[in-house]
Amino acid sequence: MANPKHFEIFKCSVKEWNKWRENNLDIRVDLSGADLRYIEARNINLENGILNGARLNDAILDLADLKGANLRNAQLTGASLFRTDFYGADLGGADLIQQT
Repeated sequence: MANPKHFEIFKCSVKEWNKWRENNLDIRVDLSGADLRYIEARNINLENGILNGARLNDAILDLADLKGANLRNAQLTGASLFRTDFYGADLGGADLIQQT
């Protein structure tokens, strides 16, 4: 279950989220199981975040930082992932199928 505080900050804007992340690098973000379908989050910093089971279907995550993130069983069907950085991320069981 996602941390309610993290989820509220996430819903504000990418700019506010990234600023919060810069000031809270010691916190491991928990958005596990969150419904994030259709979000537009280009350039967002989710490095080392916990997103297991998150629903990111049809999200726009171009240029996002997902290094070291836990994306186990996340739903990314139809998501735009142009130049997204997944280095060291756990994508076990994640659905990355692109729809046509």
